[in-house]
Amino acid sequence: MRIVQINCVYAKGSTGRIVETLHRYYQTHGHESYVLYGRGESPDVQKNIIKVSRELPSKARSALSRITGNLYGMALMPTRRIKKSIETIAPDVVHLHCINGNFCNIFQLISWLGAEEIPTVITQHAEFLYTGNCGYAYDCEQWKTGCHHCPDPVGAIGSPRHAATHENWLKMKNAFEGAAQFRLVGVSDWVSERSRQSAILGAYPCLTVLNGLDTSVFHFRGKDKKACSEVIYVTPYFEDENKGGLWLLELAKETHNQPIHYSVVGRTEKEYAADNVTFEGVVNDPARLAKLYSNADVCLLTSRRETFSMVTAEALCCGTPVVGFRAGAPEQICIPEYGSFVPYGDIHALKTALVDMLKREVDRQRLSDTAKSKYSSERMAKEYIGIYEAFA
Repeated sequence: MRIVQINCVYAKGSTGRIVETLHRYYQTHGHESYVLYGRGESPDVQKNIIKVSRELPSKARSALSRITGNLYGMALMPTRRIKKSIETIAPDVVHLHCINGNFCNIFQLISWLGAEEIPTVITQHAEFLYTGNCGYAYDCEQWKTGCHHCPDPVGAIGSPRHAATHENWLKMKNAFEGAAQFRLVGVSDWVSERSRQSAILGAYPCLTVLNGLDTSVFHFRGKDKKACSEVIYVTPYFEDENKGGLWLLELAKETHNQPIHYSVVGRTEKEYAADNVTFEGVVNDPARLAKLYSNADVCLLTSRRETFSMVTAEALCCGTPVVGFRAGAPEQICIPEYGSFVPYGDIHALKTALVDMLKREVDRQRLSDTAKSKYSSERMAKEYIGIYEAFA
């Protein structure tokens, strides 16, 4: 089978690593696999990896989108390159992941794939395909009726133009109309159900394929003995409002007199003074990250919204239970007996849930084994192959 995946990035970030994992699996299992991507540095020489957009124009388009509100309707030249590459490769299936990032014209690409009747799988890692292009709709439900009069366009799409969200919604709806060869995939039942409720995507079948990870790396590696309980917090950016890193500092204050220590993995913009919190910085080595997960007693999640949560899957594979706010998908994808989730922003309930989880006796190896079967990259790749083959 000849497969083309398209994503904003390759081999970095959660979706970039997923695309790389799938690409390598397909190549080693007899498939002809290609990846088209738009942002970031070119990877080491790898077969069939094609960058379709330059960085400077993409950054310029990003700046222009903040004025116009037109997030995904530019990038005409890179979109032509994508079309030309697809025509040259002549794939059996095209698999779209996160095609945001100002490297292609999403409306044109989707409309063209539909008009050309190219079998297309679209994985929804975020919500922008059925909203006015915001990545997370949070508690707003205007995406069901057209994203009229967005209450916070700057927060949603980075532009002050209130009309832009409805314009984007209409362009996306028009792009999807009449595309019979599309199959939608949600990375959790939560986002799949949202897709089915959408006026843009509701007419298309939507399956759920949980994201997968490398379980040869993310597994329980044993735990060092420590004098206090260890809580790990992993985030790309600590100050990201959606990820909610500042909630950790509140929780650290609430538990200051208890034998609980917090380790933060991820980038921070400034220094914080908290004697029960250690900032590990960015950890790029997956094996070291897996060891940090394994050494923790609990993994903390404070996101406002997640369509999956790789942190949850990674922690569980390393034998570490998860405590956090209810954020949509994490409480659904988590193994129930090893997770505890409370209403968003309820710091006292979060503290109670954390303390209760720390008191539990957890068979770390059993948890790891159960999680590895649920979140393995091999399981994910096989499920996608099954979806591709259904087009035949």
